[in-house]
Amino acid sequence: SILSQIAKNASSDFGRNHAFDKIRSLADFRHNVPIRDYADLKPYFDRVAAGDPSALFSANETILTYGCTSGTTGDPKILPITRSWLNAYQWQWQIWGVKN
Repeated sequence: SILSQIAKNASSDFGRNHAFDKIRSLADFRHNVPIRDYADLKPYFDRVAAGDPSALFSANETILTYGCTSGTTGDPKILPITRSWLNAYQWQWQIWGVKN
């Protein structure tokens, strides 16, 4: 679940900066994590890309690769692809395949 993912990453710098350890509901999440754009999160992404995954992820998360946007405005955006993200993505495609 989403709450388990939040709890799993509470030890990351982003998680500590946003009190992930206190998030127990959607209302808590909305209160602790304001809506942001990529530029606001870029320092965290840059740290991960430079070899510091603890900026965004717990110590037990595996970064498999990085995705890169086409950069239609400004520089391309680098996005880490984690084992957890890939597992969720594959599961969603399996659900889609069963329904169609």
